[in-house]
Formats: sequence, structure tokens, C-alpha cells
Amino acid sequence: MSCSYPAGIIREDDGSGYSVYFPDLPNVAAGGESVEEALNNASSGLAVALRDLAERNAPVPAPSSMEEARAKVRAEREADELPFPDDSLFQYVDAQAFS
Repeated sequence: MSCSYPAGIIREDDGSGYSVYFPDLPNVAAGGESVEEALNNASSGLAVALRDLAERNAPVPAPSSMEEARAKVRAEREADELPFPDDSLFQYVDAQAFS
């Protein structure tokens, strides 16, 4: 079964690349030197996290809307005193979590 979750892809000001946030699954962290690398790493991390939830019979959260995801990522960045760039990219990321 394929699952898609909204992700925020943030270009870091310090030149370290891109960070990916899954506001519905806060324990999933991913990043990369390019958007493509960050998204590839994010998809893998998402699959591992969802598989872990399923194996533990833990509830799998429903995906947020893109608007909700944007607000959650903005709030998380602000809480960590990190900038929220205007060019932040948001898209759904697929994971083959239950195959």
C-alpha cells in the first residue's frame, strides 16, 4: 500500500543543503545536498517510520493538508529559532510502507 505525506523542503541559509520536515511524523528527519537527494532520503525515512508504526500496531497518523503542513513546519522552525524561507517547497512524498 502506498502512503503519501506532505513534506516541507527547506533550503538552509548556512549552505548545508536541504532539510525535509514531515509534520505528521515528527520523528522522521531527512536532508541532502540537493532537493532530489533530500527527497530520496525523505522517502526512505518515511517508509521506515511507517513500517515501524505498523509493526508496533501503533496508530498511523492521517496526512495533513498542504496548508496545515506549511503552518506546522513554520511553527517548528520558529520554535527552533530558524528562518522559514519564502521559497520553501511543499509537496507530497510517497512511501511504500506496507509492501
